[in-house]
Amino acid sequence: MRSISEDTLNHILRRHPDVIEKLNIRSLQELVDFLQSVITNPDEVYVDAKDSNVLYYLRTLNDLRIVVVVKGSKVKTCYLLGWVSYQRFR
Repeated sequence: MRSISEDTLNHILRRHPDVIEKLNIRSLQELVDFLQSVITNPDEVYVDAKDSNVLYYLRTLNDLRIVVVVKGSKVKTCYLLGWVSYQRFR
């Protein structure tokens, strides 16, 4: 299990409210559960080209692509990924 700090949760709530809205997340616990589910059961995983300690866990839900970024054992952020950015991962 990856660690998710309160600061990270607050960062996602503040900086990526589109994730919360599109996924209809109603509580911090729902957010934590969602992040853990993406990490546990991703559709794709990519290693950062510059830092092998950074992993990008991707999940596709309908027309949404969600990325959870993990550095070491800590979740750093979560955001929606557009088609052009998604193509760069591949």
